[in-house]
Amino acid sequence: MSTSKQALVLYVVGGGEIWLALSPEGAAEAEPRLSQYLRSGVTQNVTGADGTAMAVNFAHVVAAYITTEGVPKGTVGYNR
Repeated sequence: MSTSKQALVLYVVGGGEIWLALSPEGAAEAEPRLSQYLRSGVTQNVTGADGTAMAVNFAHVVAAYITTEGVPKGTVGYNR
């Protein structure tokens, strides 16, 4: 992954879409484990762009991916 702004995009049960801005370290840690989180439905902390821990309950997530496209500058967590 590049060191530019990165986001974890979550598609939740019921049709919602949530974007969480991640630190480069948080993205590197979460990316290889996303499919495992989705399969097991665990609640997992991800590291936000500002270093905060954000808990995601993957039992409510139907799809997830990490992207560098369209991530607003200076945000930590946001809906699109």
